[in-house]
Amino acid sequence: EGGLPPLISLLSCFNLRLLELATATIMNLATNPENKVRIAQRGGIAPLIGLLPSSNDLVQEQAMGALCQMSMNAENKVKIVREGGLPPLVSLLRCPDEQVQEQAILALRSLSVNHMNEVTIVNDGGVPSMMELLLAPQEAIQLQAISAVRTLSASYENQAKIVEQGGLPLIIGLLRSPNVQVQEHAAGAIRNMATSVNLKAKILESDGLAPIIALTRSHSNTAQEAALASLFSLSFDAGALVKLAEYGGIPPLVQLLGSPNDEIQALSAGIARNLSASQETESELVEAGVLTPMILLLSSPNKAAQEHAASTLKNLSASAAHKVRMVQEGCIKPLLQMLPHPDAAIQEPAAVALRNLSAHPKNKDRIVSEGGLPYVIALLRSADKSMQEHGAMVVRNVSVNDQNEVRIVEDGALPPLIDLLRSPDSKLQELAAGAIRNISVNANNKILIVQEGAVPPLIALLSSSDDKIQEQAAVALRNLSVNPQNEVQIVQEGGMRPLVALLRSSNDKVQRQ
Repeated sequence: EGGLPPLISLLSCFNLRLLELATATIMNLATNPENKVRIAQRGGIAPLIGLLPSSNDLVQEQAMGALCQMSMNAENKVKIVREGGLPPLVSLLRCPDEQVQEQAILALRSLSVNHMNEVTIVNDGGVPSMMELLLAPQEAIQLQAISAVRTLSASYENQAKIVEQGGLPLIIGLLRSPNVQVQEHAAGAIRNMATSVNLKAKILESDGLAPIIALTRSHSNTAQEAALASLFSLSFDAGALVKLAEYGGIPPLVQLLGSPNDEIQALSAGIARNLSASQETESELVEAGVLTPMILLLSSPNKAAQEHAASTLKNLSASAAHKVRMVQEGCIKPLLQMLPHPDAAIQEPAAVALRNLSAHPKNKDRIVSEGGLPYVIALLRSADKSMQEHGAMVVRNVSVNDQNEVRIVEDGALPPLIDLLRSPDSKLQELAAGAIRNISVNANNKILIVQEGAVPPLIALLSSSDDKIQEQAAVALRNLSVNPQNEVQIVQEGGMRPLVALLRSSNDKVQRQ
């Protein structure tokens, strides 16, 4: 304990031999975490910084090594910069001694973990020298340099300066390095920079997409994850999506949907979601086999992947080309099971997907036969208006099939549908009236619909300012009136006057009904 002060005092002596011994001893002592703190507390940082420009190679190397060790302590990171350590460290990046270079870049990398230092290193001219070291023939120096650049690139301000100094093509080049660690850090730097709206285009212009896609096949989870995170950020650009498909990026993404790594799985699903939203890439995505893994992800404990899966299926269900195939691959039950989900980010896309799928004639019976009605009818009672609308649309769509008319009533759809006739929302009124119109074709349903109290709200809708609502209500009442008892009740409930008034409607369809 008492030996440190005299040892540190030797750092200011003029005897080279003593300097060599003192710096060597302090460098060795600094490998101990507690000694890192003690040396700093005893004033050792300033004299070590003072020795960095030394003409004695051994003294310089050992002083550098000591500071490199001490920079691994959080408090020392601040003290080294406060004591003026950055300028000499940056200048040593161009030192002809490879070991000193490596120690200097390692120290700067360690210092850059501190946010304030991160900006200061760039402002003190560290970027140009680091860019040069990215081209170093020595793999160890190159590794430390790209690691430091990755840390610095976490700052938006630094990202712009790295690009200004010509760093982007160099970083992209290192994505192809034979050294996996270099690849990982380069991918990490691109991942940081891809979050910048201004730099996305530059990454694409610098031909960064192909090597990023190549890393999605890497055996390194770290490189794979960073590459996928970069692609996820880039995939919000329509042009990038097209290029991603052109460069063969879709098949590895689909394969990674089954990854045991949650982050990789979620990122792959997020990119697939964006691809599914583009008409130029959705078909290729489906042909690559995305449906099966996405359907499986609906029941995944990985919440982010689950959300992306629901959104992907929602997007794909909007295309007529995929509606039947999606059902054939077994998406109905998993989507139905998402309808009671408490998270709107999962419930909403699942409801929209079912709504879209129910529009296809071949899917209507499948939704009912696979037990979909109870789930869908529950949406009619939702407190969320959009969920009510999705549910009403599905019920209306499937109700056009004769065999579904009875099931819809048996499963309890009438009370909530009749409630929706009284909704202040015109879209819900129209959908509910349309569903009742369809199921009122069935003879037994005609009786049940009237018994449940549908006649008064249907009559009220005859006075709607919306022609579509008027038409649906008029047809429903016409269907119900085929039953003699219903005919009497419609008149008793005051239906004659609004029906007669509609004879003067400017809408031919309404008049005919």
